[in-house]
Amino acid sequence: MQKTVAVRSDGKISFPLVNDVVAAGLTPMELRKILTEKIGAYVHNPDVSVVVREIHSQKVSVIGQVHAPGRYDIKGPSTVLDALAMAGGFTDFANKKDIRIIRKTATGVQNLKFNYKDAIDEESKREPLQLLAGDTVIVK
Repeated sequence: MQKTVAVRSDGKISFPLVNDVVAAGLTPMELRKILTEKIGAYVHNPDVSVVVREIHSQKVSVIGQVHAPGRYDIKGPSTVLDALAMAGGFTDFANKKDIRIIRKTATGVQNLKFNYKDAIDEESKREPLQLLAGDTVIVK
């Protein structure tokens, strides 16, 4: 039996014989072990492989004065500049000096400031602000 399944928004997968299994937060090897145990109740010595084909869980939102506001997948380290590029850049009315990043943390919500003009200044030695999954970029 070979099956390609996606992790649902509730963090579970549906698989024949075992129904729903929690997959979110597990490594492929941890999920393999759980599936092997559950399928083993029905199939003698099951050979289970788990391969991650795509990652879609890391998203950032970009809203406000950009050409294409929306939620965007990030596939690795991404900066505010990357998110702004994905959103098609600024509209004519954007305030490039007062961009906000809303970030939820274990201790509460952070409200970070970002100045695009400073970020692209050739004399600035600062690295652009790195985004985390779940961040919201607001362009006023």
